[in-house]
Order: sequence, then C-alpha cells, then structure tokens
Amino acid sequence: MSQANTDNTTSRRGFLTKGAATVGGGAMVLATPAFAALTAAPPVDPIYAAIERHRSEQKAYGDALLAWAELHEIVPEEIRRGPRVQMGTKDGQPYYLHTHEQIDDRLEWMPDFGRTPEIRARLHDGLDRDHRELSTKQDELGMTAADERVEQLRQSCHELAWAIAETVPTSIAGVVAVLRYVNELEEGADEEGPIGNVGWHYQLGETLAAALDKGRMQS
Repeated sequence: MSQANTDNTTSRRGFLTKGAATVGGGAMVLATPAFAALTAAPPVDPIYAAIERHRSEQKAYGDALLAWAELHEIVPEEIRRGPRVQMGTKDGQPYYLHTHEQIDDRLEWMPDFGRTPEIRARLHDGLDRDHRELSTKQDELGMTAADERVEQLRQSCHELAWAIAETVPTSIAGVVAVLRYVNELEEGADEEGPIGNVGWHYQLGETLAAALDKGRMQS
C-alpha cells in the first residue's frame, strides 16, 4: 500500500513537472517577436480618423451657417448692408458708391467735379465713416463674430477634405469607407468643386489608386 501511494505521488509530481515545463515552453513561444506579430491586432487604418475629423468639422460648419442665417433674419437690413456713401440721385433715388475704387472711377467721368479735392476727400471720408459705424453695430450684434466663425470653419473643412484626399488607406474597408463618405458629401453638396487634374476629386482618385496598386492592403 505504501509503495502504491509512493508511485501515485511520483506520477502526479511527474505530470505536474512536465506540465509546468510545457507551459513554460509555451510562454517562451508566446514571448517571441514572431508570435507577437502573428497575433497582434492590425494597425488602425488612418483614413478613418481623417474622415471623422472632416465629418465633425463639417457638422460644426453647418451649425455655424445655421446660426449665421438665424442672426441675419433678426438684424435689420440697414445694419446688414455694406458700407456706402451717397453721390447725388439717379432716377429719383439716392445714388450710392460702395468702394473707394468706385468713387475714383466715378469722378473720372466727371472731371470738373472730380478735380475739386474737397469733394473727393468728402466722399472717401464719408465711406470710411459709414464703414466704421456699421462695423461697430455689427460687432455689438455678434455679426462679425458669426462671419469670422463661418469663414474659419469653411477654410478648416477645405483643409481637412484635402487631408482625406492625401491619406492613403491601408485596408480595403478603408477604401470603401472613404468612397462612401465622398458620396455622402456629394449628396449634400450645393455646388461642385474644382474639376480636372488639379481638383480634390482627382487627387482622391489618384491616392486610392496608389493604395490599391500596392496590393498589400488588409481585408
């Protein structure tokens, strides 16, 4: 009986020892660079981040345009207009000039009138004064900030769109995602962008073609 117990104990110890060795060997295999490379998750396709950055900025741009439009609905037209200076009347209505260039051009057609320095100076000063007064009122009502916000986001969306066009997808799914996103933008566009080999769509096509031509993209 004693011998049997000894044999059983020895057998169990032997099994555990062999098992430990097996596990230890497996741990060594798991730690090798080759195994890590086989089991590592594939890198995230950079095109997804580019798309999401543009989508987020595009939404902010749309929101800013909506806020801009709502503001212009409530601001009186007299404040929304551009700067001007009156120069007589035409057909019974006030005749306005809106830029310094217009003032100078108009005076060229009226040499006797235009040679008078006081008249020329008064028109230019009047336009500058109207511009300052309008700008002050527009600043107070938030119009200037709204204009600047819309322009900043418009430019940012343009730059991020080019970032998409110049980002090479590293997966077939990434190519699919960017093509679908382009279609999404096309469906919501009010006007077409530049065409030809200098346009955004051309660059995007070239970039996607380069990605497919490599033949190394992950599924």
